[in-house]
Amino acid sequence: MWQAEAPPGAFFHGAPNCLSALLAAGREQEILDLLARERRPFWSYRRYGVKALAAMGEVDAAIRYAEEGEEPYLGSNAVARVCEEVLLADGRTDEAYRRYGLRANQANTYLAWFRAVARK
Repeated sequence: MWQAEAPPGAFFHGAPNCLSALLAAGREQEILDLLARERRPFWSYRRYGVKALAAMGEVDAAIRYAEEGEEPYLGSNAVARVCEEVLLADGRTDEAYRRYGLRANQANTYLAWFRAVARK
């Protein structure tokens, strides 16, 4: 579906499964190569690229890649959650809280929001 001759808007339901399997197998570069073929990958695909870059030890590149893929209709919470997760896994807790802590943990009430942030 990501070939040059594929019609615009081509879609395959198994793409997230494929990307997830590649990530679990440690084939991070293949994920990035596949995503590079897509003209404008959806966030649901792009987040695998973020995780692949983070697994390769390129945390700052992963954060940039995530922020470049922020979609206006998606909202910033999904991107913030993944970026926070990547930074926390790298041990950069202060930066994770400062940059993404509030957006990533939004909840239905202020009390639930506070508890989610405090828990992390």
